[in-house]
Amino acid sequence: FVESFKQVFLALCETRDMAVADVPSLTTEQRDVLLFDWGRGYDVPAHVQAQLEGKSFVEALNAQLKTQGDHIALRAGHEVMSYRQLDERSDALAAALEHKVQPNDRVAIYAARGMAQIVAMVAVQKLQGTIVCLDPSLPDARIEHMLRDSAPSIVLWDKALPPQAQSFECVE
Repeated sequence: FVESFKQVFLALCETRDMAVADVPSLTTEQRDVLLFDWGRGYDVPAHVQAQLEGKSFVEALNAQLKTQGDHIALRAGHEVMSYRQLDERSDALAAALEHKVQPNDRVAIYAARGMAQIVAMVAVQKLQGTIVCLDPSLPDARIEHMLRDSAPSIVLWDKALPPQAQSFECVE
């Protein structure tokens, strides 16, 4: 924060006619970290990357299902789910939604992080929909803005439905 403040202060001192919105607030090092280091995710081993090359998420999941079907795919606390269970549960949800979700439709998922959220995300991927995750811990105004901005064709929810979603088609 101090480095950014110094960067802004020095830039304003050098060019007094510059609009504040145009003043760079990041140092070169900070900019490089944001652009090249953050958001890169975990490094995927080369042999895994080779197996996934050119495959969609659903194709990669199906490949895992064939070779690792009974192995653990997800773990949340004491709860575990195998690749086969994930496939079965996501298939069941996808089947229930297939007449409501078309490819590229936005589907809001209002659920805390956990198994239900992942199953819903996989089901939406199987239907070629676009996932809009709504975290129940977000302030109501933020959820309302996200719903209004994304205009999902449907809202999937786990437990208590937010009042902001009342104007959308909702599926529990």
